[in-house]
Amino acid sequence: MVTLELLSKVESPGRPLNDTVNRQLAEIVAAEIVEAAEPVRPAAPGTLSWAYSIPFAGVRYYSYGK
Repeated sequence: MVTLELLSKVESPGRPLNDTVNRQLAEIVAAEIVEAAEPVRPAAPGTLSWAYSIPFAGVRYYSYGK
């Protein structure tokens, strides 16, 4: 996660602002590349679990499945 920082006062907004934006953009792109490079674990096939829903007070519907 990249946090954006606030500047208290900028005398000439041209160059420092462009440098800050370019640096923060590079950090964001680098973080997205790292996240994309991590392998995604596939869901375990055939994993079953209990679940329930409460449509209104006092009523529960239980289910067992994927």
